[in-house]
Amino acid sequence: MKKHQMKRPEIKLVCLGLLVATSSSLVKDWIHLPDIFRGFLIGLGLALEFTGVILLVRRKRSMNNCEE
Repeated sequence: MKKHQMKRPEIKLVCLGLLVATSSSLVKDWIHLPDIFRGFLIGLGLALEFTGVILLVRRKRSMNNCEE
């Protein structure tokens, strides 16, 4: 049974989402960010994370269907 390598775009999306979501909290210590901008960054980060996870699950399901 050949082990399939995961493609990197999904993992990059999850990592980028984590970076965006946490960077707003870190940047807030040095410069003032309006609440709406912080909320937008956190929401964008969460959306990127969810998109990456959904793409990973879809790829895994399609790989399992191809093996059967």
